[in-house]
Amino acid sequence: MKKRISAVAACLLAFALLLAGCGSNKKGDATAPDRDYGGSESFYEDAGLTSYNTSVRKNSLQAAPADAYAEYAAAEKTSSETETPKSPGAEAGRKLVKTMAFSIETQDFDKSTAEISFMVSSLGGYIEDSSVSGNSYRKNDTRTATYVLRIPVTSLDEFSGSIDKVGNVTSRSEKVKDITLTYADTASRLKSLETQRDALIEMMGKAETLEDLLTIQDHLYSIQYELEYYASQIRLYDNQVEYSSVSIKLQEVKIYTEPVEEPETFIERLAAAFKEGLDGAGEFIKDLIIFLAGSLPTLLLFALIVIGIVVLIKKGIKKRRARKAAARANAASAANPMNVQSPENKN
Repeated sequence: MKKRISAVAACLLAFALLLAGCGSNKKGDATAPDRDYGGSESFYEDAGLTSYNTSVRKNSLQAAPADAYAEYAAAEKTSSETETPKSPGAEAGRKLVKTMAFSIETQDFDKSTAEISFMVSSLGGYIEDSSVSGNSYRKNDTRTATYVLRIPVTSLDEFSGSIDKVGNVTSRSEKVKDITLTYADTASRLKSLETQRDALIEMMGKAETLEDLLTIQDHLYSIQYELEYYASQIRLYDNQVEYSSVSIKLQEVKIYTEPVEEPETFIERLAAAFKEGLDGAGEFIKDLIIFLAGSLPTLLLFALIVIGIVVLIKKGIKKRRARKAAARANAASAANPMNVQSPENKN
């Protein structure tokens, strides 16, 4: 009977691990909400799986053989006593997530975008997100590009030092977030769950009844979900630590923004204002010439239409005046018939 139960246990164990592996593709990804779950009990209470909380597991497992339950309790106690490092700073390395942001101006938009792509690939990074908006100079509009880059943290200083090749850097910022405690806590929970999983697998081989076997398999299935979630969190943290996030806003401009320097005297302020006015007037004249050059065909067509309308109006006025003159002459002749001499009187 015990051999038969062992064979059934092996089959059920394989089936449970297969189901857990399939379910992990849906629930054990890195996009799960970053919540600080208070152990397996709160994890399943939040998910609505109250049948899997800690108290139910312990109570139902008491039906298993005494020695098997004792092994599980010892494993759970050992894993729960795993201490999170109290002073991560004393460790060789800390888990730091670095992010940077740049605002850049460029007068050669295509060259700057190509330079960004080259720098990212040469440093072993990748472009996580990018977008370009706006038109070209011919439409009197400038283009804007936004990037989210992932750069290896070991190459971050080199990237930051070479960013001036892209264009005129108008602003830059850097942030560092220490996730050492969060990382250590997640790793500790993952190790705890692995210990409990191994104890449950060992218990399955010692189960004497089918009911005990199904109970253990049920708990193994629930723990597997938690294992996949915390493993995905560890992978996410590792990626954030190893690859820094760099945001870039690239703006196409005609004139670079010069560093702001407060004028000291009235003459300097007046000269700066006059120079700014000249620059603005120059840009206005350039834009006007470009506009006229682009609108010239339309203006010529409009001028021809206006000339045609004026010619037709003048012809209409002349005809109207001629008709009025003829009418006045006919009216005058009709009013003075005696003034009209016959051909005989003229001789």
